[in-house]
Amino acid sequence: MSYTDQNTLAFNDAFVSRVEIGAVIVAITVVAEPKQTDGHDERALFAGQVLRDSRDQAKALAYGVAADPSISADSIDSVLAARLSTIWNAYAGFGAV
Repeated sequence: MSYTDQNTLAFNDAFVSRVEIGAVIVAITVVAEPKQTDGHDERALFAGQVLRDSRDQAKALAYGVAADPSISADSIDSVLAARLSTIWNAYAGFGAV
């Protein structure tokens, strides 16, 4: 998938809506994880941002999801969920240099 196609996907309203519900599910999971989890404070802070403003956060996260060239509008929900889990730390700022 080209960058242009990935950008188009990230702007697709139906795709953003799917990312939004997936992000809310991941956020709820992150908030409930043990506090000893590496990066929990950063991850939970970002989870709170997602839970308070899911639509705007989904618009940003959609780029991270669409950046995986194997993802398309036809990708199943579990693929989107896996990608969200993979990029969560980056968006939370955990592990950033």
